[in-house]
Amino acid sequence: MRFFVRVAAAVTATVFVGTLVGCTPDDGFHDAPPDGTPSPAASSVFSTKDDARRAATLAYTKYLAATDKIAQSGGKNPERLAELVTDEWLKTEQASAEEFRDKDLHTSGSVAVTEFTIQSFDNNVVAYSCLDISGTSVRDASGKDVTPRNQPTVLPLEIAFQVKSVSPVVLVVAGSQPWSGQNFCA
Repeated sequence: MRFFVRVAAAVTATVFVGTLVGCTPDDGFHDAPPDGTPSPAASSVFSTKDDARRAATLAYTKYLAATDKIAQSGGKNPERLAELVTDEWLKTEQASAEEFRDKDLHTSGSVAVTEFTIQSFDNNVVAYSCLDISGTSVRDASGKDVTPRNQPTVLPLEIAFQVKSVSPVVLVVAGSQPWSGQNFCA
């Protein structure tokens, strides 16, 4: 799910609702529960699960920091994500940022990752993440907090990454969607 839509849907469903545009299972997401042990493919750029986890954690940390800044600025300059996401995901994030600007919304605070587990890895990586949004709020143009009070504060997500560079190995975010199975963040 797009970052801004994810924040808005979770943080303020009544104010900012966008179309959920995410990856489908054919785009690298899988239906396996988050407790399996992944194994690398024979041609994987990663030797171990730990190598994949380090690369994905670095990519996701940079991505979340950038999306926090964009959301805090009211959706300005989403192109700063260009080096952190695939071209397709950038278009999705740019459209989402535009919706944020059109609604004249911005966030305060930052999201935090409370859990991050590799689901699968080969030349791409899929990970599960628990995204804590309790430290964020959505504000309107006047600064009024428009955050609904009855909302989940930790979101189970499935994140897809693609290899941008092999030497050194660099991943970029290719998509994010809510986990539809049992909540592994509870």
